[in-house]
Amino acid sequence: IAGADDVAAGKATEASGVKKIDDKTVAITIKEPAAYFLSSLVAGPSKILSKTAMADPNNEGKITSGPFMVQTWNHGQSLDLVPNPKFYEPVTGVTQLSFVFNQDSETGYQLYRTGKVDILGSSQAPIPAARVPEVKDSPDFKSTPAFNTRYVGFNNVQKPFDDVRVRQALTHAIDRDTLANAVLGGTVTPTDRILPAGFPASDKPVKGLSFDPAAAKDLLTQAGIDPKSLSFTLTYGVEGDNEKVVTVLQSMWQENLGISVKLEPLELATFSSRLNDTYVDPTKGIQSYYSIWGADYPDPQNFLSLQLQTNVGNNNGHWSNADFDRLTKEADTTVDDFAKRAELYNQAEQIAVDQVGWLPLFNAKVNVLVRDCIEGIHVTGMDYLIPSWSAVTGCGS
Repeated sequence: IAGADDVAAGKATEASGVKKIDDKTVAITIKEPAAYFLSSLVAGPSKILSKTAMADPNNEGKITSGPFMVQTWNHGQSLDLVPNPKFYEPVTGVTQLSFVFNQDSETGYQLYRTGKVDILGSSQAPIPAARVPEVKDSPDFKSTPAFNTRYVGFNNVQKPFDDVRVRQALTHAIDRDTLANAVLGGTVTPTDRILPAGFPASDKPVKGLSFDPAAAKDLLTQAGIDPKSLSFTLTYGVEGDNEKVVTVLQSMWQENLGISVKLEPLELATFSSRLNDTYVDPTKGIQSYYSIWGADYPDPQNFLSLQLQTNVGNNNGHWSNADFDRLTKEADTTVDDFAKRAELYNQAEQIAVDQVGWLPLFNAKVNVLVRDCIEGIHVTGMDYLIPSWSAVTGCGS
């Protein structure tokens, strides 16, 4: 948005590219062509709020343009919502919507089993994989491919990850099929690329770095590294099946390369903070990390440009490639020609896979539980979709 950089830098208090036309119309001017811009407006941060209302501390949690408004809010514990009488479409089938916050998905699962929650799971935090076999035949169980990718990121500023051959060796040493099917019971889909299946531009093929222990060992030899002398730390957030996954990665790197890997579990908020610290000062940051990215909006820019362009805020590992930057920036600014954009993104994705901007592992599935008595809520690769709030009914309706 024109002028947004000046606001972020403290040089201005208002973005010059945002103008009020009337009480229900806002005009937004962008500083350069951005083919993904309209898609990005569906993301949460794109909401338009009243500045005056936001300045009043008594309005915390009470400002909304959506179908519900806050009734009570117990920070970190629960959130109770009631229908917003000013919403353009009346919410007639639900009188109250309550969210219960849990530190882990297993706790949430137990609440579902005891009847204390009616909807459990999301694209970012599906129900525990270990619980899928016992609920997969239930009418409450809903499953669809998720628009997210689980991956390992490397700190490209720190040795030995500044050498692409080391990153490639670590990639070739991972058996994704075993991880997805034998370890996680087929509840996820193995992948060797960044864009998730079914996502725009994912129909164009990418050649991944396959499981090949011999090639992995050869790459370390080319890099002049003795595997027995190589060790590093893999950091991860404690949630769901994360510990199971990283333990398997640790074992595969030990078995296939003889590398010693230390696992560092962190509470999720601490993990996110450490990722940010690594972006700010990679020389003092974490060495490698197990993470996830899920779509904010359905455009390849959200997975490629927004994650791996040089120095963008999400590029915590500081991976950088000039050709990748050139291709994605051209794709980002090519308007009204998605076929051309898809081809450019495809070339860029191939570079990121070859050079291991990420080490992609698998695409999760949106495995959730929605009680069969609830109507009007659909499960998609990006999460829940409610076509019409007036058609939503709860179990108590």
